[in-house]
Amino acid sequence: MEEIETLINYKPKYSVRAEFDRAQAVIMHEPTSELYYGVLHPHAALFDSYFNAEKAAKEHKQFQELLKSKGLEVFTVKAALLKNVVDTEGEPIEGEDLDEFRQFARSCVRLNTPALTGLTNDEILEQHIYLDKVFKKMHPVDLVRTILLQPNLILKKTLTNTFVTADYNANPVMNLYFSRDQIITTAKGVVITNLNSPQREIETRILSMCLKKIGIKPLLDLSKINKKAFIEGGDFFMLNNIALIGEGMRTNRLAIETLMKANVIGTDTVAVVKDAYHYQPQMHLDTYFNIIDKDLVAISYNRYYAVPGTKQELLVDIYMSEMDEYQLKELSIPFKKYLEDYLNVEVIVLDDEDQKNYGLNFLCIGPRKIIAVKGQSEDYVNKMKQHNVTVEWVDFENLKQGWGAAHCTTQVINRKSN
Repeated sequence: MEEIETLINYKPKYSVRAEFDRAQAVIMHEPTSELYYGVLHPHAALFDSYFNAEKAAKEHKQFQELLKSKGLEVFTVKAALLKNVVDTEGEPIEGEDLDEFRQFARSCVRLNTPALTGLTNDEILEQHIYLDKVFKKMHPVDLVRTILLQPNLILKKTLTNTFVTADYNANPVMNLYFSRDQIITTAKGVVITNLNSPQREIETRILSMCLKKIGIKPLLDLSKINKKAFIEGGDFFMLNNIALIGEGMRTNRLAIETLMKANVIGTDTVAVVKDAYHYQPQMHLDTYFNIIDKDLVAISYNRYYAVPGTKQELLVDIYMSEMDEYQLKELSIPFKKYLEDYLNVEVIVLDDEDQKNYGLNFLCIGPRKIIAVKGQSEDYVNKMKQHNVTVEWVDFENLKQGWGAAHCTTQVINRKSN
């Protein structure tokens, strides 16, 4: 817990106080060749079904351009990783930054030398030394490719030519384009999360490197504090002096309590939204609930009108900060009652079919201004108009098959208070 105890207080360059404040800067990952492995066996990759990876990349690019046209600064993972290691011509910039980057990429490669391959211990050592030399020459773009693919080389001894051959496999970061999850942004700054799924464990290390490259010092790296404390960004919302945190399929109470104890959230209230449903299409709070303005939210019908006592019912535990410590004040308040009576917000209840089509997974870029995926119902469109919500539509026909949409693919790291 040493990292928690030694946190320093400073005014962050990047922070978020409310989900509806005007979005200024965002981190995203434009998927590349690593996505192929995910669509090869979608369920093993935590995806819903097969989709066209090339078209998905184009959809992502169009989404980036839309965000830029709205005045957002867009940091992509690749651009962040290449910062200070390539020049304007794309050539390597030798120096400490590139040395560190090469070391990081080298750590993403595994050499597998089974006993039956015929290599002696000295020969195995030689192969490690050889690979180190290769990485000292490797172009930064190939270093990025290495990080995204996470290669594994299975070496075998031969008696001819180079005297060694290899089988190749990979453990690619197929879910990295869901950039909401690896970090959360609070009123105090950026926190690195700890992802629930083993397929995604490496992603926080990659985002740590990206943050360092763009000059952001995280308040906390939860993945280094407690490996059993899981939280993902899709379960975290800021609402002025309240943090709404989903506890369910991907986020546990241990992680929430760790964040509160570390005092990295910066709100007087933490509302833990307890979800016992554990249903993959509603894995995060942001798959069935979202914030549009200080007095307007949206939620799916099946969660808002859930029968009391069923797993679909959402209950809220309220923690209040007293003398820099959060104390549990109220237990298991129905979420519907919490929204109406405690937050006093107006609620747009959307059809379950729109929720299944990722209609709740929109990105709010300003008060009553959202970016949502195309294909929602007429009822959805009319309800947004009735509440004076401006909607920009994006094509996510392929990207959403990974079980996420506009909100899941973005981590807004700075919002300007209105």
